[in-house]
Amino acid sequence: MKIMKTKFILFSLIFFFIFISCKKEEPDDSGIIEMKFITWNSQMGILKNNDIPKRGDVHTVYLIDSQKNTLHLKVTTDEIIEGVPDNFNWITIYQSNETMLDSQRGFMFELPPGNYQGIGILQSNAFSWICTHQGDTVELLDMNDMDGPPSSLIYNIFNSEGLFVLDDEGLLERQYNNEKLGTFEILPGKKTIVTIRMNIVSMDWFDNDGDGQWSEGDSIDNWMTPEGITTMADFIIEYEDK
Repeated sequence: MKIMKTKFILFSLIFFFIFISCKKEEPDDSGIIEMKFITWNSQMGILKNNDIPKRGDVHTVYLIDSQKNTLHLKVTTDEIIEGVPDNFNWITIYQSNETMLDSQRGFMFELPPGNYQGIGILQSNAFSWICTHQGDTVELLDMNDMDGPPSSLIYNIFNSEGLFVLDDEGLLERQYNNEKLGTFEILPGKKTIVTIRMNIVSMDWFDNDGDGQWSEGDSIDNWMTPEGITTMADFIIEYEDK
């Protein structure tokens, strides 16, 4: 299924196991979130290399990772509502200024129990899709906002209804319905493992100069998800004892 995308990711989303924790006054009343990031292809072990032939200068490539700089990740138990200012009670669970692969970025953080309904992500505009093509790994450069400079920052809010941005008046506006993330619950004395899975399986790389290398002037289109999957990313939730 073809799916529109905001080049974020998640993913902007992210991985070298970084662990962040905070001190707690009452150990039995808190829970822990462990967050990690995968792609559909890496989870399913699907690394297709040669089954779709080259079509002129268009290559179908398969997503295995992404690389970006995620500066700030925060969560809230408040309900995300369109048309209101971003005055939610956020808890920052991750900060970094490193550019790394999503598969290398992960963390743990202590959180109060509750049902967390929104995620805010501040990340770099420029990022890379890491894909396989005919047995080789290719890095396709992209941007969240094609109208902004690569050095700019992108701020998005996600909930189970879609992706929200701030409009010119500073109010939340839902931009996409299919780019959504679910909720998760933190339980007292438990570890909540939240795996954010990028559901994009493949995309088309338009090699516009025909040189077989990603270069200026090349473009990407036709992001595809597996049959029956309509979301760009999903939560996989597991619980363990602390």
